[in-house]
Amino acid sequence: MTSSWSLRRKISASVAIALLLIGCAVSYLSYRASMQAMEQDVRAQVQGISTSFGKYVSDWFAAKGKTLEAFPANADTANLLAHLTQLKISANVDNSFLAFADGRLENANQLKMAPGNDDPRVWGWYIHANEKPGQTYIADPSVASATGKNVVSLGRTVQTSDGRTVAVLGLDVVIDDIVSQLKQIRLPGDGYMLLSRGDNIFAHADQQLLNKPLSALAKGLSADSASR
Repeated sequence: MTSSWSLRRKISASVAIALLLIGCAVSYLSYRASMQAMEQDVRAQVQGISTSFGKYVSDWFAAKGKTLEAFPANADTANLLAHLTQLKISANVDNSFLAFADGRLENANQLKMAPGNDDPRVWGWYIHANEKPGQTYIADPSVASATGKNVVSLGRTVQTSDGRTVAVLGLDVVIDDIVSQLKQIRLPGDGYMLLSRGDNIFAHADQQLLNKPLSALAKGLSADSASR
């Protein structure tokens, strides 16, 4: 049929097809550029939210840890409970502890630890705080054996002016406030916010996932892959 077309008609058809192909190519490139720009905007938005919330959590724990520095190394034994209670109130935490090298333990709530879990010298915050005297150790989330609450424990040595360690202070910080704020953060699409520490989940709206590996959310997920 096209063999009977005039030369002019053939040229017109060729031009029309060429224009159609060019139009399709321009539309595709425009769509692709638009999607890339949108993806960059979403990535920047998520990065901004992550950075801001991460700093908030970091500052929040730093403020809690700062209260440990003021505990007097020469506190009278008779006044230990008063000092621990004041520490608990000023830090606004669930409980405060003072553990000694002989295994003795004092705490603001005057809780009696269960047999087999009453030696603070085997607890993580005590061990790690002793490893780095003068520094505040922040543990991974755990369930407080005495209360069943999800907490992050902080530990710091109490030292005399000559650097001698006399005891180790501990705080149990309930992280319900952090988890509650995580639930309120709205990310683009179906995204949601979580905090990780290394390859473990530090805070998540589903508290059953606390301290679980990131791979529990998705196979192969790690801190390295999540940051890309």
